[in-house]
Amino acid sequence: MKGLIIFEDGMEDNEGISSRALLRRGAVEVNTVTTNPKKEVRTGYGLKVYVDYHIDEISLADYDFLIIPGGPYIASIYNKETKINEIIRHFYDNNKLIGAICAAPRLIGYMGLLDGLEFTCYPGVESDIKGGIYRPDLKVSHTGNILTARSSGTVIEFIYEMVRILFNLKKAEALMNHLVWTK
Repeated sequence: MKGLIIFEDGMEDNEGISSRALLRRGAVEVNTVTTNPKKEVRTGYGLKVYVDYHIDEISLADYDFLIIPGGPYIASIYNKETKINEIIRHFYDNNKLIGAICAAPRLIGYMGLLDGLEFTCYPGVESDIKGGIYRPDLKVSHTGNILTARSSGTVIEFIYEMVRILFNLKKAEALMNHLVWTK
């Protein structure tokens, strides 16, 4: 089982970096990918982060799940056709798990992939997401092959749920125990 996390300029630091760190801590293979030719990004809070691969260096077929961190960049691309949309569409069409945090559900909502599905997102972003059923009471929502999370403050719960879905409860609980995380 191998995952892919999209890293782009302006991504929310915690959502991208912590998701990668938590998955690796849980012994889940995960790579980062960008559309930036330099294979480095500057996060929403100004960190320079090196990325594993440029999108042209990988085959999406080699990956079993996708994570899309939110951040300020989402507002500038969510209603445009981009390479990121192509990545999302590949995972959706192949019934692979897609995780979107904070503002990132805007992307999958714009593509019509949330139609009729429950989702959560950063409060206020839901007004840009048509067709889905917004659940402001949930930190994490899972319907079909879409997993959404409210914000950077819910990354641990998001990764827990992702590991539980992809592997099993035992592996998810082992990760939480390793973090000394209590619910």
